[in-house]
Amino acid sequence: MPVTYLKQLQMRGFKSFNRKTIFDLSNGLNICIGPNGSGKSNVIDSLCFVLGRMSSKDLRADNFAELLFRRKTNVASEGEVVLTLDNGAKVFPYDTKEVELKRKIKKSGQTQYKINDKNVTRQQALELLSKAKIFPDGHNIILQGDIARFVDMKPIHKRQVIEEIAGIGFYEDRKNKALQELAKVDERLKEVDIILSEKGSYMKNLEKEKADAEKYRDVEKQLKSAQATEVSIRKNYALAKKEKVDDDISSKNNELENLKLDIQISKQKISDLTKSIDKLEKQIEEKGGPELSQLQKDMEELRIESEKSRNVIASSLNEIDRIEVRKVDLDKNLGNIQQKISEKQNERNELEKREKELSKKLTSFKRKVEETDLKTLEDQASALEGNIETLAKERQKLNEQRHEMLAEIKILESQIQTINERLTDFTKSVTSQKTGKISYDDIVKEINKLANEDSKLALQIGNLRKELIKKESEAGSIRIKSGAHEVLLQDKAIGLLKRSGNKNILGTVAELGQVDPEYSVALKVAAGARLKNIVVENTTTAIKCLQDLKNARAGIATLLPLDKIKTPDTSSIPKTVLSNKDVFGLASELINCQSKYKKIFQYIFGNTLIVKDVNTAKSLGISTYRMVTLDGDVFDKSGAITGGYRPKSSGLEFEDTRAQGALVKVESDLEAIKSEMESSERRRLELDSQVTMLRAQKADLGDERGAKDKINKINDLQSESKENEHKIKLLNSSVARLEKELNSLDEALEEKAEEKNSVRARLRELQFGEQSKELSSLNDEKNQIDSQLAAIIATLENGLLPEQENITKVLSGLDKEKKTFEKQAKDTEISVGKLDKKLEAREKESEKFHGALRKLTDTKTKLSSELREAENNGHKFEFQIGSVEKDKHQLSINKAEISAQITTLDEEMEDYKGAEILSEIKNLEEAKKEIRTYSASLTRLGNVNMRALEIFESVEKEYEELATKSSKLAEEKNQVLGMIDDVEKRKKESFMKTYDEVAKNFEQLHAKIADKNYAMLELENKENPFEGGVSVNVKDLKGKRMSLASLSGGEKVLVALSFIFAIQDFEPAPFYLLDEIDAALDKVNSEKVGKLLKEYSKRAQVIMISHNDNVISEADNIYGISMAKTGESNAVGLKI
Repeated sequence: MPVTYLKQLQMRGFKSFNRKTIFDLSNGLNICIGPNGSGKSNVIDSLCFVLGRMSSKDLRADNFAELLFRRKTNVASEGEVVLTLDNGAKVFPYDTKEVELKRKIKKSGQTQYKINDKNVTRQQALELLSKAKIFPDGHNIILQGDIARFVDMKPIHKRQVIEEIAGIGFYEDRKNKALQELAKVDERLKEVDIILSEKGSYMKNLEKEKADAEKYRDVEKQLKSAQATEVSIRKNYALAKKEKVDDDISSKNNELENLKLDIQISKQKISDLTKSIDKLEKQIEEKGGPELSQLQKDMEELRIESEKSRNVIASSLNEIDRIEVRKVDLDKNLGNIQQKISEKQNERNELEKREKELSKKLTSFKRKVEETDLKTLEDQASALEGNIETLAKERQKLNEQRHEMLAEIKILESQIQTINERLTDFTKSVTSQKTGKISYDDIVKEINKLANEDSKLALQIGNLRKELIKKESEAGSIRIKSGAHEVLLQDKAIGLLKRSGNKNILGTVAELGQVDPEYSVALKVAAGARLKNIVVENTTTAIKCLQDLKNARAGIATLLPLDKIKTPDTSSIPKTVLSNKDVFGLASELINCQSKYKKIFQYIFGNTLIVKDVNTAKSLGISTYRMVTLDGDVFDKSGAITGGYRPKSSGLEFEDTRAQGALVKVESDLEAIKSEMESSERRRLELDSQVTMLRAQKADLGDERGAKDKINKINDLQSESKENEHKIKLLNSSVARLEKELNSLDEALEEKAEEKNSVRARLRELQFGEQSKELSSLNDEKNQIDSQLAAIIATLENGLLPEQENITKVLSGLDKEKKTFEKQAKDTEISVGKLDKKLEAREKESEKFHGALRKLTDTKTKLSSELREAENNGHKFEFQIGSVEKDKHQLSINKAEISAQITTLDEEMEDYKGAEILSEIKNLEEAKKEIRTYSASLTRLGNVNMRALEIFESVEKEYEELATKSSKLAEEKNQVLGMIDDVEKRKKESFMKTYDEVAKNFEQLHAKIADKNYAMLELENKENPFEGGVSVNVKDLKGKRMSLASLSGGEKVLVALSFIFAIQDFEPAPFYLLDEIDAALDKVNSEKVGKLLKEYSKRAQVIMISHNDNVISEADNIYGISMAKTGESNAVGLKI
C-alpha cells in the first residue's frame, strides 16, 4: 500500500462548484461519472490546483481569476480547494493522523496556501508533498488529451520521462556544476598560463641583465675592497708616522730635562766662581789700591762682554744655518704638497666637469621621460580609457535598444497569437450570437477605458525599466569610483575571510572609513599597508581567522580585535600646533566612520598630523611630529623623509564621502523606481482581472448588432495582425542594423583595448625598460663621481691645504727669524770690535800694575775665565733648550696634522664600511693598481641595470608561485574531468537500469491488455542512449511493424496506459488522477482496462473521470456529478 492517499476533497467557489462540496475518498478505484458539461473534469482540475499547478491553461482557464465560480454577473468573492491526506505512516513531518492542504483564490487571481490552517508558501507546500513523491506535474496525472499527446510524444521526450524517474536530473545537476567549475578552472588556467608565459619571457630577458648586474656588483664589491685597503694602508702609514713623532717628542722631553739639569749645575758653578773672584778683588784692592782694582774690574767686564757678544754671533750663525736647513726641508715638503694639491685640483676639476655634464644629462633625461613620455603616455592611457568607457556606454545603450526591440517583437508576436485566437473565437461565435441588452455599449466603453489605462501603464513601466537600467549603470560607475576595494579580493587571505560569512568579521580598514577627497592621498599614504588590516569583533574571532588561514594555506593577515586594540595618547600635541591654519588636524579625526571604529583609526594613524605642504612641516620642526602633506610626502619623527612624485593610482584607498552620498541618492532613486514599477504592475493585474470579467459579460450580451460588430472586429483584428507583422519586419531589420553596429563597436572596443595595452606596455617599458636602465646607470655614475668628489674635497680641505698653509706660515716665520739673526750677528760684530779696542787699552794700563800683585791677578784672571766658560755653557744650555722646545713644538704640529689625516681617513673608511680589507695587498702602489684594474672593469661593463637583481628575484618568485598554481589548476581540471566521466558513467548506469525495468514492465502490461498486437520500447542509440530517444515499436501478430499513427484510438490508449503503469511498477505513486482516458475504448478493451485499473488500485489510489460502463463497473466508489439550472455542480457519492 502507498505511504499516503487522498482522504477527502472539499471545494467551494471553484469553477462550477459554488457551494461547499465534499468528496470522501478512499483507497481503491474512485470514479466520477455524469453527463457532459456537468463539471466532472472540474474535480480533476481542483486536485491539480490544490497540488500546486502554476499554469491556468492546464486548468482550462485563461487566468486564475477565471477559476472562480461565475454565472453571468454573479462571481464568487473567493474560492478554495481543501485536500486531506492520510498521515498514518508519518510520511509528513506532523504528529497528526491527517494533513490538510488548502489553496485559496481571490478575485484578483492571487492564491494562498495553508497547511493545517497555517499560511505557507507554494515552495513549502511542494516540499511537503514531495516527501510522499507527489508532484503537481507528475506522471501519475493524466488529463484530457494527454493520452494523444503521449502517443505523439517524440522519442527524445519519452527518453526524458524515463530520465526523470531515473533521477537523471541529479546527475545532470552535478554534471552542469562540474562543467561550470571546469569552465572556471579552464579560464583561470588559461590566465595563469598566459601570465606564466609572459613571466617566462620576461625572466629570459632579465637573465642577461641579472648576470651583468651580478658581475657589476661583484666587481664593485672588489673595487670597494681595494679602495678600503688603500685607505687602510694610508691610515697604517699615518699611524706609524704618528708613533715615530710620539717617540721623538718623548726624546725631546728627556733632552729638555737633561739641559735643565745642566743649567742648574752651571748656575751653581757661576755662583761659586763669582764669590771667589769677589774675594780676590778685595785682596787685590787691599794690596794694589782702588785704581788697580777698578782697572781689573773694567778689563774683566770688557772680556765678559766681548765673550758674550762672540757667543751671540756664534749662536746667531748657528741659528741661521739651522734655519737654512729647515727651509730646505720645508721647501721640499711644500713642493710635494703643492704638486699633490695641483693633482687633486685637476682631478676635482675633471670630476666637477663630468658631474655637471651628468647633471645636465640627467635633468634633460628626466624632463624628457617624466614630463614628456610618462605624462604623454599617462594622458594617452587615460584618454583611451575614457574612449573605451564611452564606447562601452554606447554599446550598452545600443544593447538596451536591441533588447527593447526584441522584447517589442515578442510582444507583437504574442499580440498576433492572441489576435489569431480571438479571430477564431469571433468567427465561431458570430453565427451563434445571442440577443443583446442595453448595457452592451457601456461594457464596451468600460473595456476600452480599462484597455487604454493598461496601455498607459505598460508605457509607464517601459519608461521606468529604462530609468532603472540607467540608474543601475550610474550606481555601478559610482561604486567603481568610490574605492578600488576589488583589489582586496585578489589578496588570498582577505578573500578567504570575507567569503567565510562570519558576521564577526567587520571588514578591512579601507572599507570602514570614508574620507574627503582633499585628504584622500594624505590619509592613504599615512595608513599605508595597514589599509588591508581586517577589523574583527573580538580576540576569539581573530584566533579563529588565523586558524582558518592556516588550514586553507591562504597566506597571512593582520587582524584588529575591537575588544583588545589599544590607542596611543594624542594629548601630547600642543593646541597651538592644531590651531595652525595649515595643519588640518590629526589623521584619525579626518576619517568619517562609526563611533565604535574610532579607536581602530586612532591605532592606525597614531599621532600623525595632516599638513598642507613641505613648508608647513618645516615650520613645525622636522622630526618633532609624524606629518603627512596633502601631496603624500611623509616626515617621520625619526627624521626620515619619504616623498616625491606619486602617480594617480587605482589601488586600495578609503571611500570618497561625496561618492558615498551620491551612491545613497542613486540607490534611493532605484528603490523609488522599483516601488513605482511594482505598484504599476499590481494595477495592471487588477485591470486584467476587470477586463476579463467584463469580456465574459460582453460575451453573454451580444445581439445582431453585436454580431455585426464582431464581423467588423474580425476585419479590424486581421488588419491589426498584418500591421503587427509589418512592424515585426521593421523591428527585425532594426535589430539586424543594431547587431551590425554592436559588432562594429565590439571591434572598436577591441582595437582601443589593444591600443591601451600597447600604451601601458610602453609605460612599463619606460618604468622598467631600457630608458630606466640608462637613467639608473647615469644616477650610479653621478653618485660615484659625487663620492669621489667628496673624498677629494675632504683630502684637500682637511689635509693638503691646511698643511700647505702651515708650511707657508712656518717658512715666513723662518725668513723673519733669519733676518733677525743676521742683523743681530752684524750688530754684535761691531760691538765686539769696539770692546776689543777698549780691552786692549785697559790691558796696556794693567801692565803698569804687574809685579807683586801678578799672582793674585793671574788667579783672578783664571777664575774669570772659568766664570765666562760657565756662563757661556749656561747660555749654550738655554739656547739648546729653546731649540729643543722649538723642535718639540714642530713635532706637536706634525702630530696634530697626522691626527687630522687619520681622522680624515677614518671618515673615508665610513664610505667602505663592511668592505673586506685585502691582506694580500701590502703597499699603496699595489692598492692603486687594483683600484685602476677594477675601475677599468666597471667602465668596460658600461651601463648596467642594477634593479634587474631585485626585479629578477621578484619575477622568479612570482613565476614559481604561478607555476605551482598552474600545476594545481591542471590537477584540479583533471579531477573535474574525472568527476564528469564518473557522473556520465553513473548517469548511464542509472538510466539503463530504469529503462530495462520500465521496458520489461511495458511489454508485460501491453501483452496483458492487448491481444491484436504487441509493443515494446526501443532505444534509438543503444551505445549512447542520451544521443537518441526512446521509441515505441508496435508489431501485429504476424510480426509486421506498425506505426503508432495507424493504431486505433483504443489501441493508442492501451499503449499509453501500459507505459504509465510500467512507470508505476518501477516508481509507485501514492495515487493516480485520470480524466476520461477510456473514452476511445471498445467494450472488450474497456473490460481489460477496467480490470487493470482495479488491479492497480489495490497498490495505489485511482481517481478518474469516466463514461465507460465496463470501467465504472470495477469502481470501489462512484461519485455522480450533475449540473443544476443555476449553473452549479452537485455531487453524490456511492460506495460499492
